Amino acid sequence: MVFAKKQFGQNFLHNETILKTIIQAGDVQPGDAVLEIGPGRGALTKHLLTARATVIAIEKDQEMVDVLLETFPEETGKKGTLGLSQGDVLKMNVGSLFEKVDSYKVIANIPYYITGAILEHIFSQEKLPSVAVLMVQKEVAERIARNEKKESILSISVKAYGKPEYIKTVGRGNFAPAPGVDSAILRVSNISKELFINNRISEKDFFSVLKQGMGQKRKTLVNNLKSLVDQEKLIAYLVSRGYSEKVRPEDLVLEDWGAITKFKK
Repeated sequence: MVFAKKQFGQNFLHNETILKTIIQAGDVQPGDAVLEIGPGRGALTKHLLTARATVIAIEKDQEMVDVLLETFPEETGKKGTLGLSQGDVLKMNVGSLFEKVDSYKVIANIPYYITGAILEHIFSQEKLPSVAVLMVQKEVAERIARNEKKESILSISVKAYGKPEYIKTVGRGNFAPAPGVDSAILRVSNISKELFINNRISEKDFFSVLKQGMGQKRKTLVNNLKSLVDQEKLIAYLVSRGYSEKVRPEDLVLEDWGAITKFKK
């Protein structure tokens, strides 16, 4: 048996009910094109294939690739429905893997230590997935999907592309080896770049404003952005929205960040 490797952040999900919940959350239908990141021993892969999806799985650990080839010999054959690629997903143009299909989904139990990097990489693709269903740390899922009063760079970054939903808490005992934290299933649906298109702003400018605006949470938004955006326009906008000039950046919603980006110098 090939054991989990700490350097790859491997924690294998073994609860069949939870695995089925992930498939349901992604509404996986026969013929769906799916990207799976870090399939490990193939527990989720098996359920995706059972749902008759066509899967491209990217695995960094060559030993796990060998396990998958042995586990799914027919599916990885020339006419199979499982394509395996050994490598680092963060260095791949994953959208280009699905050029021949109208849309694709991302469904995965990802390494937690690169959750933010994976989300950023997925959303930076020219061809976006229609939905992403990911197993992440519970705290991260809550920060993204349940933070109704205070926003963060991460929550706004995800909401800029789609609608995040907290699907289910998953206790650490459902994994082997058990991680040191509880997990949760996070779904991001309706993924698109409409925010940038509708506001006629670039993604680069949006994230430049967002990161500087959120950079020092103890300072006011106006103070954080004084060198980056037109102050008169910013203050006028805040007043028109009913905010104080001393509003904190975490109190703004997605719509505000899209509008403020237009005031970038």
